Formats: sequence, structure tokens, C-alpha cells
Amino acid sequence: MVAEADWKSKASISGSAESNVFRNSSPEKDLVTEAEISVAHAWDWEKWSAMASFEGSSINFTDHADRNYILPQITLAVQRNLENKGWIRSGVRAKTRIDGDNYQLYDYQEYAGFVDTKLPRNDHLTLLTGYSLHNRRYDQFEEMDNLEHQLYGGLQIAMEGGRNIAFLSELGYRHYLSPLSAGTTVVRQGYRGRRIVTTGSSKESANAGQWVNSLTLSSPVIDDRTGVRLYAKYRVNFGGSNLPVNGLSADNFSTDDLFDDRYSYESREFGGMLSRTLPYAVTVRTGYDQAVKNYTETAQDSSGNAVAGSPERGDDYKRIWVRLEKSLSFSGKDRQLRLYGEYQKIWNSSNDVFNQYNATSTTAGVELLF
Repeated sequence: MVAEADWKSKASISGSAESNVFRNSSPEKDLVTEAEISVAHAWDWEKWSAMASFEGSSINFTDHADRNYILPQITLAVQRNLENKGWIRSGVRAKTRIDGDNYQLYDYQEYAGFVDTKLPRNDHLTLLTGYSLHNRRYDQFEEMDNLEHQLYGGLQIAMEGGRNIAFLSELGYRHYLSPLSAGTTVVRQGYRGRRIVTTGSSKESANAGQWVNSLTLSSPVIDDRTGVRLYAKYRVNFGGSNLPVNGLSADNFSTDDLFDDRYSYESREFGGMLSRTLPYAVTVRTGYDQAVKNYTETAQDSSGNAVAGSPERGDDYKRIWVRLEKSLSFSGKDRQLRLYGEYQKIWNSSNDVFNQYNATSTTAGVELLF
């Protein structure tokens, strides 16, 4: 069998001026630079293809340089091509997070295997399904080591006039590997002596499940240069509870997946985006997102104590944004340069003092595909 090999690469760099870089009630300004590079090598046969890729990103803070970290990732995948542009794809992935000496609490390694399937039934209906298994282990926070199963299925319906409807249902189930008895509190010393706390909820390893359903509608409006997309998403938990982590330091990201684990809340989410292609191949997009979240953890005051009445934490997250893009092709369209700028405004209303915040972010970036 003769294979056709091909290299694909991407490099990007962006700078973001942040008014509240850690997204919490103690706003700190910073300029964050993110550099990313990805290199992939693909092999194509008549009915099969394979790919090996490396992706690496580096996040750097101007005024909080000790928070810098990198995220390298390697993926190996093989694909069986089916009729009507369908496919079955499977592979393995390994990634790690590497922080500075003061923030090694965030460091982890994650290994995953996945199978994804796309099955077009006709010109209008496509079925999607897949499964993945993730094993994440933290270097200094072994109580959060976990094994996670993710199963999804969905369908896409293409209608006349370019309109599309997509429905996706996802089941996730996480098993924490280290036993933590009910009421047991584990304290980790974060930067500047701040405490990072997690509390056990059972006599055995904790388990957490979540069912997520989403509906997306997209359609051109007025003409084919203007489009709109609307979505709604609903999360509900089942099968136990996660291990909540509370950090009382202003240096902790309130939105980091260690502190804002999706298994820690149920939510109703919705939003939309309007896009328009302007002259000279310039694209402008603007959108709105909102998520009403109900957490399993107790709301806390500024001292880390439970709010009077011990209510569960509740957040109302809102975001508006606008993005401008310009793409340029050269070398026979084999290479593409993309310039972009984005502004976003965030409001997060919460009965947990630490998570009550506003933030703005202004970003400019350049991306090269070759």
C-alpha cells in the first residue's frame, strides 16, 4: 500500500490586556501572552489515514511571572473512511501541565484514549457518537487523581437555505482514585501560605456523574454573508458528588478546572453569535453567553467561612464579546495568515464573595497556517 504523506503546521501568538486576570473578587491587572505551535504529519491511503501531532502552548504573565505555565500534548490517531464522507476515528493522547516552583499544585499528567464516529445517513442527516477515557494524575494533589469516562451521541440536520440544527447528549462519569472519608479535610499550602482545601463526602473514593444536553441552531440571515447561531445547554448531575476545592488566595484562577470543575455544578446555559463577512475578506463576530450555575459547595464569605444559613453557592455568569478577523493567503493558498482582535466583558454574580467579580479582556493576535 502506497501512502501519501503530508505535513501541517500552525503557529500563533496573542497578547491580552486583562482587568481582572484571575477572575475573582480581588482584581489584578496584567498583560498575558500566549504562544502556541502545532505540528502534524498525516498519511493517507484509499480507505485509511493516520496522523501524529504535537501541540504546545506557553502562557506568560507580565506582572505575575511566577504564574507562567506550559501545556504540551501529543496525539496519535488512525481513521477508517466510510461512505458519504463518514469516518471512524480512534487514537491516544498524552498531555501535561508544567507550572513554576510556586504553583506546582496545578501540575498534572493526563492520558486518554478515544473513539469517534461520523455517520451521514443522507444529504440532510448525520449521526455522531464517541467515547473517551481519561486518566489524570496531579503531582502534588493526589486526592484529585481521577479516571473519567465520557460518552456522547448526537445528530446534525441540514435544511434548505443553509440552516442547520444540532443536538448533542453527553454523559460523563468521574471516579476519584484516592479514598477520602466523609468530612475529612485535606489542606495544601498554596502560594504565600494560602490554604487550598478539599473535603471528602464518602467513606470510599468519590464518584461524580453529569448528563449534558445541548441544542444549536445556525442559519444565514438576509444573505449568505450574514449568519446567526443560537444555543442552549442543560447540565444535571447524578451518581454521587465531586470533591470540591476551595482556594482563598487571590492568585488562584476561579475558572481553573481544579477550582471550577464542571462536575461541581448544574447549570442552564444559553447564548448566541452574529457574524458578518465584510469587504476585503474581513469577518466580524459578536455574541452573548450566559450560564446560571448551582454548585454543590457551600457559599463562603471573605474569611472562608460558610455564609449565614449555609446556602449552596450560586453564580450567574454573563459575557458579551466582539471579534474582528482578517485572513490572507499566499504561496498558492498553501499558507494562510490570520489577524484577529477581540474584546469581551464579563460579569459574574455570586453569593460566594470570592467569586463575585467583573472583568474585561482586550486581545490581539496573529496565526500562521502552513
